[in-house]
Amino acid sequence: MAQPASYASFSSLSQGGSARLVGLGWDALAHPGDVSFSAFNPALLRPEHRNQIAITSQASLGGLRVGGLSYGLPLPARVKRPEAPLAQWDAQRGLHGWSAPSWSAAVGVDYLQTGLLEERDAAGELLGTFRAQEVTPRLAAAAHWKGFTAGLGTKLAMLTYGPYTAQALALDGGLLWTIDSGRTSMGIVVKNAGRSLEYFAAEREALPLDVQLTISQKLKYAPFRWNLTYTHLQRWDMRYVDPQLVSKDPLTGEVTVQDISFWNNALRHVHPSVEAQLGGRIFIQVGYDVRRQMEMRIPTRRSNPGLSFGLSLQTAKMSYQYGSAVYHVAGRLNQFTLIRRL
Repeated sequence: MAQPASYASFSSLSQGGSARLVGLGWDALAHPGDVSFSAFNPALLRPEHRNQIAITSQASLGGLRVGGLSYGLPLPARVKRPEAPLAQWDAQRGLHGWSAPSWSAAVGVDYLQTGLLEERDAAGELLGTFRAQEVTPRLAAAAHWKGFTAGLGTKLAMLTYGPYTAQALALDGGLLWTIDSGRTSMGIVVKNAGRSLEYFAAEREALPLDVQLTISQKLKYAPFRWNLTYTHLQRWDMRYVDPQLVSKDPLTGEVTVQDISFWNNALRHVHPSVEAQLGGRIFIQVGYDVRRQMEMRIPTRRSNPGLSFGLSLQTAKMSYQYGSAVYHVAGRLNQFTLIRRL
């Protein structure tokens, strides 16, 4: 019961994007990035993402192979003029002069594969082997006005576990407001809203819904951009009965459960990250997931669960990215991404 994925199926919908996003911890969804950021927040699509392709490969926990591809569609420019504001405002007429937006769109696909797994019966007898894999095609579009962007994306998750299959339709939506000459972005993001169409269990399973508030700001006189995201707005209580917080008196047998405080629960929603730009072409990312650190730590072992970092190198035509996230003392995931404009 520790992780929200236990309340929902299709938990792989919560992973994806480029290695740069992994370095920021996945939830920096107001941070201006590449076309693959649209896998979670379609409002991050921009006109400069047209004809941009991103190919990613991830070595995940337990030997899982995860990868994806994103491509910014080459939509023609509707008008050759600066983006107009959404509407004009004055005291007499109120909001008026609604303007047409410019558009951006992207397509992509994500996959997950386990390789060969053993199939056993209830008594543990080996019956054979099978493969488990997931394929998720996606489409995203964004409408741009001056300082404001609205985006909507859809995903069709298709899971195959041996002879069993499941499918789900998920929607991502985002609103992004950019001010201060583009240095500051604020937004609200809804990830994985939808329902399963075909499911393994006897009852329909929920998707890993996550509603987030996020802000990103580039410092004016320093080469740093910081991000702060408040996750799971739809679910305040992130606490559970942690066996590490349960103790038993060996003499009396009395069981004591240490409570998780209000502030501890509040911090489990907070996800900070920062990116440093060195020399214009090198970017270093560091992120920290407070909830993952509290849930995955082991008091008897030194580890850094919740910490993520990344390194990106930008050349004239290519971008090379590496991201790594620590989940547990038992291992971490590593992701590589290659980005090029066609």
